[in-house]
Amino acid sequence: MPAPLKSSRDLRERFDLYLSPVEFEQVRANAAAARLPMSTFVRRLRLIRCRPLAAS
Repeated sequence: MPAPLKSSRDLRERFDLYLSPVEFEQVRANAAAARLPMSTFVRRLRLIRCRPLAAS
């Protein structure tokens, strides 16, 4: 029997993000307006703006 799949939380890698108080408030306000937790908002925003790297 195969091992159970890992949860998406277990597959993520933690990192630190340093923001000024103004930047933090902007992200917090935008996340609240989108009705998302800040972590989800930042992750989705990055996925939307991320372009795949060109193959060399």
